[in-house]
Amino acid sequence: MLQAGNGWPINRWTAPLSQMRCLFALACNAGSNRYYGDNKTDITDFLVARKGLPYAIDVLLLAQGICVESNWDSDAQKHSYYLNTDIADPLSGSWMSPYSCAELHFRKFLACADEAEWQICVDKLLAGLPQLHVSRQPLIALLLPERPDIANRLAVSCSNRGIVTSRHGYSWLPPMRLF
Repeated sequence: MLQAGNGWPINRWTAPLSQMRCLFALACNAGSNRYYGDNKTDITDFLVARKGLPYAIDVLLLAQGICVESNWDSDAQKHSYYLNTDIADPLSGSWMSPYSCAELHFRKFLACADEAEWQICVDKLLAGLPQLHVSRQPLIALLLPERPDIANRLAVSCSNRGIVTSRHGYSWLPPMRLF
């Protein structure tokens, strides 16, 4: 193990939240590729195992502020990835699902968390919800089926803003009755 100048051990897995959110966003984007393999949830497992579920929730929320775009370079025969904050769609946005397996894997950890840890995570998710782009908000409700009020509130909010909830990513929100 590495030692700091003062003799304290340095954990090589410690990284600032800003770096972890970029890593998580890239992993979500790569995980939406059907050729990626069976390790699509490894990043979520890693974050929860190393730093705990509340920290991993912080990374999830921060990653929702990043857009990952890819470009295929036919001459070099490879993808180039770009990170920006121009949000228009869910983080993954693959043809299979608007959410990556890594994002949805948080549901497992939330379902298994004890009551106190679950409440800490719910409080973090609810506090972060208003700061998320509207296309990223349904994920939070999807992770918390115990709280149908969140999905209902999002459906009403989308309806009031004229967002068509039958669109990819919103379709699971409760339907709005017009009469």
